[in-house]
Amino acid sequence: MKVLDKFHEKFKLLIGIANYSISLLVANPRTFVTPLHFDADCVCHVVEGRETVTILKKGERKSHEISKGDVFVTESGSVLHLVSSHRCKSLVLVKFLRSTTLTGQITVSANFFSLLLFA
Repeated sequence: MKVLDKFHEKFKLLIGIANYSISLLVANPRTFVTPLHFDADCVCHVVEGRETVTILKKGERKSHEISKGDVFVTESGSVLHLVSSHRCKSLVLVKFLRSTTLTGQITVSANFFSLLLFA
């Protein structure tokens, strides 16, 4: 996962969108991405691959099969986990994040970086 620099840090004219970030997630084919928690609202676009995404929010659990071209939204405080289900294509997700904290920082739970390969 790579989080790009905040827009306003590169171009001072963009200070109005200081609480927004873009990140990129690439997962190998047939990979499970362990549950993660964002303190930001997130709009995700599937650039490549196919996956099952499960979102847990306020005791509700919803799973969706999504593929290239699909967009989904998660609210701040949601727990999310992904299964990249394509046999040969990597999963590529672009995430547009809006911080919901007073500091404007975006944090992700520590276990986010654990990727497990399944047969």
